[in-house]
Amino acid sequence: MLIGNNYKISKVKKKYMKTSWLQSIKKTMKSKLKNRNLNDRWKIHVFLLALLFQSAACLADPITIDTGNKPPDGKQGTPYSFCFTATGDLAGATWKINPADVSQIPPGLVFSTTGCLSGTPTATGSYTFRVDVINSSGNGDEQTFTIAKVSSNGDPHLTTIDGVHYDFQSAGEFIALRGDSSDNFEIQIRQTPVATNGPGTDSYSNLSTCVSLNTAIAARVGIHRISYQPNINGKPDSTGMQLRVDGTLTKPGQNGLDLGSGGRIMNTPAGIEIDFPDGASLVVTSNWWSSYGVWYLNIDIHRTRATRGIMGTIAPRSWLPKLPDRTSVGFIPRDVHERFLQLYGRFADAWRVTDKTSLFDYAPGTNTATFTDKNWPSENAESCEIPNHKALPPITFEVAQQLCRDIIDSNMRANAIFDVIVTGEPTFAKAYLLTQQVQTSTTTTTVFVSKDTTNYKEPVTFTVTVNRKFSPGKDALAGNVEFTIDGKKFQEVKLDAKGTAVLTTTSLEVGQHHIAATFMPASGSTAFSSSSVEVSHTVLGGGTGSVLHHWWLWLIIILIILAIIIALLRKKKGP
Repeated sequence: MLIGNNYKISKVKKKYMKTSWLQSIKKTMKSKLKNRNLNDRWKIHVFLLALLFQSAACLADPITIDTGNKPPDGKQGTPYSFCFTATGDLAGATWKINPADVSQIPPGLVFSTTGCLSGTPTATGSYTFRVDVINSSGNGDEQTFTIAKVSSNGDPHLTTIDGVHYDFQSAGEFIALRGDSSDNFEIQIRQTPVATNGPGTDSYSNLSTCVSLNTAIAARVGIHRISYQPNINGKPDSTGMQLRVDGTLTKPGQNGLDLGSGGRIMNTPAGIEIDFPDGASLVVTSNWWSSYGVWYLNIDIHRTRATRGIMGTIAPRSWLPKLPDRTSVGFIPRDVHERFLQLYGRFADAWRVTDKTSLFDYAPGTNTATFTDKNWPSENAESCEIPNHKALPPITFEVAQQLCRDIIDSNMRANAIFDVIVTGEPTFAKAYLLTQQVQTSTTTTTVFVSKDTTNYKEPVTFTVTVNRKFSPGKDALAGNVEFTIDGKKFQEVKLDAKGTAVLTTTSLEVGQHHIAATFMPASGSTAFSSSSVEVSHTVLGGGTGSVLHHWWLWLIIILIILAIIIALLRKKKGP
């Protein structure tokens, strides 16, 4: 603004003059002002003001890390490669791990300045770290990511957050994982006893017990309560598991069910996937044991930051996860009897759900106590009989090993062999193979829009990325992406070698539109189809959109007109 004969720059303008070229312009213009008469100064002022507005527009262009492109979980000893992506001004962009988190990336992996994480993991566990990117203009972004996987398969073979494998064969409903009280993250699991031809031995605890199965799961996703369980009438029902959201039976559509704040439920070829607002994913593979008349579940939890529950982190100087009050059960007892009491007494009871805390849905007259049996498993059991259920004849180790030969992950294969032997049911091997396929073939489809709003007939570009969600280092994806706009098929685009499909169009009518995309794998591909969440885009009318889009240009024009009027008035008055 002008104050007398002195030129001053407001604080608002100063923040846009951090780059050297702007400072140079400011210095040059100030020196020239000294040699100019008053009638010429307004021209320089307007020119400098225009430069300031244009520089503000340039510097305001942000760079944003794509949080939808999350690093998949890795496997110890398996080559890993993943590259983070960002949108915005990527000129001269440099990536790095936040210096405070360098030690938090998985051992064996290295992070490059191009945003790629690669190497061969040398340890299991959960790893949370911050990724930074900054461009040549000094604009940047930072986001937090987690690489982790915990699981519970068939008979409850648990893998904790920090990679410890142990069996937990109790009967009832338990808190599998719980986040801090502020993040509304919790997963609960129901375990049901089954009749077998005898007890099985866990190599971690060295306890021999009868077994149970994962038969239902429930979760808190933000403000919503989700349950996935058999028909609540208690009768065997081979038609499928039931999904409920806040107590109401629900079926996700093709694009899944949006729970808000990043939460989402999607069907998979063998169950469901639940994505949480914090980036964690729960994958449930359901299987029908026809001869027994029961559904059982394989459960995998990816990228979670939760640390509490029967699948939580092992407490320091302890052999089991922390208790709810964050205390420890201590070192593993040498006495097998004390070990049994500690695992299936104190620890199990501490993590049981109550009527108040349960997230499950129940038939009238039933509650969590209906599914609780504190006497299961019994200590030193010689028989694993259950009334009205007949155990199948045992299967030899050699036969079970042959049935499970195509299961790649060693821990999963060991769990499958255990289950096949102890239950006498060969289809457990097929269930694990299906779980393996879900882990390696699940894809994620994400839509990015070039602008939130455009004018009528102005081009807008929609970019779709398709990635394998949980398995790095697999073959490149091939297929087509089908774009839908406002629920109607719009156009099909071939996926390129980088897993990207781009659609640019000028044909959208004025108004708000909802765009989604579905990945359709090529014939012979092992990948699963996936659909994106909807993104919004608004098309403005030509005149209104132009004014809103170029407001700074109109402001400059108005200032020029005002300056001309002032100059004419001064000239008319004379010296």
